[in-house]
Amino acid sequence: MFDPYVDIKVKEEFFIEPNYAGFILRAKFSIGAGTYGVEWLIVEDKSYKTVITNDLKIIGDDFIPLTNSSSERN
Repeated sequence: MFDPYVDIKVKEEFFIEPNYAGFILRAKFSIGAGTYGVEWLIVEDKSYKTVITNDLKIIGDDFIPLTNSSSERN
């Protein structure tokens, strides 16, 4: 994924974790003009977008933790 604010390739693009209601899914997207962070709450077969932002204070390093269950499968 291309991130214009960092001079290294971003390894983790999404993070999913269990939640009291179901799961939380966080992802970073880049469209070349900027980076966006999105968060969904997934409950059974429905998803609810809870965050969509391009605020770098929110989508910093803590938005997607370094330990990512998706990267453990690769």
